[in-house]
Amino acid sequence: MNLNQVLGLRRSGLLQVCIELLAHHRDDGSGGCARCGAPLAACVPRRNSMKVIASAGLDPVKFDTATLLDGCAYVRPELAGGGSS
Repeated sequence: MNLNQVLGLRRSGLLQVCIELLAHHRDDGSGGCARCGAPLAACVPRRNSMKVIASAGLDPVKFDTATLLDGCAYVRPELAGGGSS
């Protein structure tokens, strides 16, 4: 377990909200946020969502629609973890 991981966060509603928020605050193709228009690096909701996702012990890049090849707007945490079934 990652020492920086917040216990119980993976099962929380907060994590789900942050994943959905990250899907909305994505790259618009010009380096800006598609939702708020801020430069992507300065988009506060995006940065905060990525911090919460990382605090849950997950890789925020796996939830970032700008980096997903299939264009999914939402990936369930259990699928992004890469664990085997």
